[in-house]
Amino acid sequence: LRASEERSKLAAQQVARFCEHLHIEQEKSQMCDRQKKSFELLVKQLQAKIDEADAHALKGNRKIITELEQRIEMLNNEMKRTTRRYQDTLKNCAKQDRKIYDLEFHTNDNKKRFERMHEVIEKLESKAKTQQKQVDEAIKMVEAKSYQQ
Repeated sequence: LRASEERSKLAAQQVARFCEHLHIEQEKSQMCDRQKKSFELLVKQLQAKIDEADAHALKGNRKIITELEQRIEMLNNEMKRTTRRYQDTLKNCAKQDRKIYDLEFHTNDNKKRFERMHEVIEKLESKAKTQQKQVDEAIKMVEAKSYQQ
């Protein structure tokens, strides 16, 4: 019975840790989303600069175009890495959700078992009290008969 209670407490603590971990992962995911949007905006701005530079390139300003294209390439690569991290975070969140669900299921199962055991114990205690009363009454009857004789 105590072991079941301890397992139930441990499972509840583990659920809390997983919830906290899930919250952290969700915050990371949100941060990645913000970074992604920021990078997308930056890519758009840089693309606009490239377009502007193309107009100047006709006048001989090729160096700026090359630098901006390199910057876009670098930002695209960073966005890809961020997207991969975001996808990994989503996978981890899904795994944590499954673990939380499993722990909740096991916790509920342990709780039901604990309640059933508690009911059985109460029934057995009640039977033991009844039997003790019967034994006490039988002893009193035997003592009463022995005094009568």
